[in-house]
Amino acid sequence: AFALCSNMGSNRVARITPTWLTSVGAMREANVRVRARCRTCKIVLRVDLDALCTLRGRSYSLIGAVSRCKVVGCEGQVIFMASPGPGTPFLPLFNASETGTDPVGEGIDEGPPPPPKRAA
Repeated sequence: AFALCSNMGSNRVARITPTWLTSVGAMREANVRVRARCRTCKIVLRVDLDALCTLRGRSYSLIGAVSRCKVVGCEGQVIFMASPGPGTPFLPLFNASETGTDPVGEGIDEGPPPPPKRAA
């Protein structure tokens, strides 16, 4: 999702992860917005990076991480999504080994889509 890809002259694809996504500490310092989205019930929850730093340590990475859904009665798993700032869609945090397709559908945005542009 946030990986930059290049075809290094072969069938191998190199993925480059921005440094501000490498750990929860780096995300916190860069004011990255993080959400958790359930694969089953599709709920989207805000992630508290301060709490994650305290619980898991600043070097903990959300790339490829999954967790249990917090919704009562849902037995699904959440994946983590990040956005560097307002107006930027949330995109899933993948492992380099993943296929590059979003495991829960499309990235999420902060609000409704903009109205269609009218022809002049």
